[in-house]
Amino acid sequence: MDKKRITKQLATQGTYQPDKIPQLDLFMELYDKYFSSHPNVIDKSSINDLNDHRNNFIHFNTDFLSLEKKYIISLCNEAVKAIIYILEKEHEMLGSTQKSIEELLIEAQGYLN
Repeated sequence: MDKKRITKQLATQGTYQPDKIPQLDLFMELYDKYFSSHPNVIDKSSINDLNDHRNNFIHFNTDFLSLEKKYIISLCNEAVKAIIYILEKEHEMLGSTQKSIEELLIEAQGYLN
């Protein structure tokens, strides 16, 4: 079994069976699939850190989560930049709703800066 398959098995608690069950891709693999053709646009380490913090927060029973405010805001800002970038490149994805989503993201980015 290759390393990628083992990682998916662990991440999905053994339910990764692409031969039998349709599978969702892991978030960072989706990120890599899109941004591999758009390198150096978004800071991948920030997106990876945000994904790790999200996974830890959601999946593990902790009494508290402590993150530096400036740090987590910078990670969220990078995520908003990634979403805006994708929306600008993939116009047909959302059709007429794209403009309102872009406006909301730009407003969110204003709060993060």
